[in-house]
Amino acid sequence: MSQATPVTTRIRRGFTLVELMVVTAILIVLITILMNSYEHAKSLGQLTYCSTNHRQLMIAYFNYATDHRQELVGAYTSQPGDWVYSQPGETETPDNLRYNLTMGTHTKGANDVNVISENEFYQYLHDLNPYHCPSDIRDYIRSYSINGFLNGHTNDFGPINPVNRLSALKGPSRTIAFIDEDDPRKANMNSWVIRPHGYSTEEWVDWVGGYHNVGKKVGGSALSFGDGHVEVYWFQDPKAMLEITGFFWPAPNSPDLEWFRDRYNPGDINGNNPINGQ
Repeated sequence: MSQATPVTTRIRRGFTLVELMVVTAILIVLITILMNSYEHAKSLGQLTYCSTNHRQLMIAYFNYATDHRQELVGAYTSQPGDWVYSQPGETETPDNLRYNLTMGTHTKGANDVNVISENEFYQYLHDLNPYHCPSDIRDYIRSYSINGFLNGHTNDFGPINPVNRLSALKGPSRTIAFIDEDDPRKANMNSWVIRPHGYSTEEWVDWVGGYHNVGKKVGGSALSFGDGHVEVYWFQDPKAMLEITGFFWPAPNSPDLEWFRDRYNPGDINGNNPINGQ
C-alpha cells in the first residue's frame, strides 16, 4: 500500500503592505469624490436658499407697494419708514472709508435684530431668515440692500432721478431691486449705489457681495429685479472684486461694472440710461 502524501494548508495571516496601500489609496479617492460632491451640493443649496430669500423679499416689496398706493418702501436705512432703520447719528470721517456708528438717542445698533423686526416692512415677512444669505459668513444680520434708484439715494453719487412709485418704474425686468451687498462698515448701510451712465468716472461706489462659489464658478451674486424675477450674476473678473478695499474703487473698462450700470437705473427720466438705448 502506498503512503498518502501529506497535505499542507497555508494560513494567510493578513494583508500585505502593498495591498493595504492600494486599499488606502482607493478609500482616499472615494472620500475626496464624496467631499467634492458634498461641497458642490452644499454650495448649490445655499445659492438656491439665497435666491428664495430674494423671492420672498420681492413678494413683501410688492405687497407693501400695493398697500401704500404704489409707493415704494424707502431703500435708505436712516429714516423711519425705510425698510430697515439702523443708523441715525452716523457721522462720516474725511477719508470716506470708516464710520462712527454713534446711534444718538436711537439705541438700536446696526446689527440689532430690532432694526429689522420693528419696521413696517417686516410685517410682510414675519421672519428674519430672508434677510440673510447662508453663504454670507460675516457677522451681519442682513446680507441684502435695495438699489438706490428705487426710492433711495438721489444725486449723491451721480445724476439720477430715483423712482418713488412702483407704477412709475420703467423697464422693471432690467432694474435691480435687492442685491447682495458687501459693505465693510459692519452693517449694510443705506441703499446700494453705483456711478450711473453719464458719469465720467468709472468706479464702484458700493461693493457687490459675490458670496457664491459653485463648482468652477466663483464670485456669484444673487439679484432680484423690479418685475420679481431672480438672477445670479457670475463676475467675469472675480479677482478684481476681491482686490477692492475701499469705496469709490476705480474700475476702468470693467465688464462687470458696465453690467451693473446697465441695470442700476434703466428708464431714468434724465436719459442717462434709457431703456434699450432709446
